[in-house]
Amino acid sequence: MISKHIPSNGDCFRIVSEYILQDNKKEDAWCVNCNADDMATAIIEIEATQELKPDLKNKTYHLTASFHNEDRKKLSLEVLKDIEKEMAAAIGYEQHQRIVATHIDKDHFHFHTVINKIHPMTLKNIYTWKEYYKLQKVMRKLEAKYDFKLETPRDHTLSRSSRDFESKTWEESFESYLKKPENLEVLTNIMDTSKTQTELRKRLADELGIGIKRSGNGLSFYDLNDPKITHKISGIDKDWSKDKVEEKFLEPWPESIFEGYLKDNKEEIIELANSSKGFKELRKKLAEKLGIGLRHWGTDLAFYDLNDHNPKGPFFIRTNDLEESLSKESLKEKYCEIFTDTALEEHLAENLEVLTNIMDTSKTWQEMHERLAKIGIKIRRSGGDLAFCDPLNTKVNSKIYYINKNWSKKVFEEKICKYQTYKRPRRRTPLFSKYINSAIWSAFVDNKKMCISWREYLLTAIGLDAKGQMMLSFYKKKLVDPLFSKKSNSYDKSF
Repeated sequence: MISKHIPSNGDCFRIVSEYILQDNKKEDAWCVNCNADDMATAIIEIEATQELKPDLKNKTYHLTASFHNEDRKKLSLEVLKDIEKEMAAAIGYEQHQRIVATHIDKDHFHFHTVINKIHPMTLKNIYTWKEYYKLQKVMRKLEAKYDFKLETPRDHTLSRSSRDFESKTWEESFESYLKKPENLEVLTNIMDTSKTQTELRKRLADELGIGIKRSGNGLSFYDLNDPKITHKISGIDKDWSKDKVEEKFLEPWPESIFEGYLKDNKEEIIELANSSKGFKELRKKLAEKLGIGLRHWGTDLAFYDLNDHNPKGPFFIRTNDLEESLSKESLKEKYCEIFTDTALEEHLAENLEVLTNIMDTSKTWQEMHERLAKIGIKIRRSGGDLAFCDPLNTKVNSKIYYINKNWSKKVFEEKICKYQTYKRPRRRTPLFSKYINSAIWSAFVDNKKMCISWREYLLTAIGLDAKGQMMLSFYKKKLVDPLFSKKSNSYDKSF
């Protein structure tokens, strides 16, 4: 048997009673110490008693008792009423008005008791004191009386969450496993004698199947089979804390489990990098031997756990944070090739020389788009920067700074002009066709500032010759000439 007090807020006798009396939950129901025969009238009677003490708060006590499935057949209505009566008497509510309902909506059979804490005769509000221990005592008595399956004894050296877990599941909690005398002895020895963090993590994993990770502002032990099962290290020994552990090893504890794993295997990772002949071989060795992935992360490379199935994505650690010799630029210089994540990046690597020439020599965005299209590449916006992409599938893309760290949207906008998407070539002629063969118009068409209009070019062009100045004056005159007709919305081209 397991009993539990469910705290209630304020005067909510009707709310709790109506909840436990729902038809889809209850099997049987009865009232105690009430003159009424039905539940609805009993609730009204109890509320009337509570209203006699309007200044008091918390006049309702909600109690539950659960039973093991093996004991279900032994629970007749008479037995249940006796159990409920004994439990109410143990906490001082034997003479109080109560509504009881058995529930079958859970995997385990249980009943709820809603008690009016106001005594119906004396109108005193009875408060309980240390009811947990009183209920534990009466339940052990009732288990012996009716031959029920015994509840797992609670160890009061355990935390409340661990005690609740063991009572509900009848299984050993993680805290109990750590505090077993034989395990505690091994654990203490490991914590006291380990000389490095790597040694500590290895011995804990090999001898006890546990690890240590950051948890809030401290450290926690965790089960290697399920890292979500944790227990604070200070809960085992108050002399163990994050500050003392870091002080002992003279280095901060890793931010994540994966970061600790990388530090423990740092020498092997460096050895694999030195023995590999290229990025492809390195990625294959890391995956097969250590379960580590390698990919682009910003302007550098990052390791990630191939076995991390977090729906929010894996945790990344930059390669140069582990060792400077593992940075993207260092490995690129060593292998004499660029790192490629996808087939697109492999294509970019194969055409690197041509690609570099296009990016460095293009004078307009239009020219760049057209030249890139000839080698099967498209450039487009991606976030706050630019990315190369597959023309047939723009979702497959690669940031331009992956290929060359000196390339960025800002750099090219300063060099050319504000980024422009590809525009199909169109016929461009001046407003007055007599200037189409002029040297100034030809210079404008060939100029890298083709992205501006003819008007903007004339107004901003520096060092116009005499013919240019005459052309500019002519345009200005035509724009303000009275022969311009607003109704026809056209210029008089008789000049």
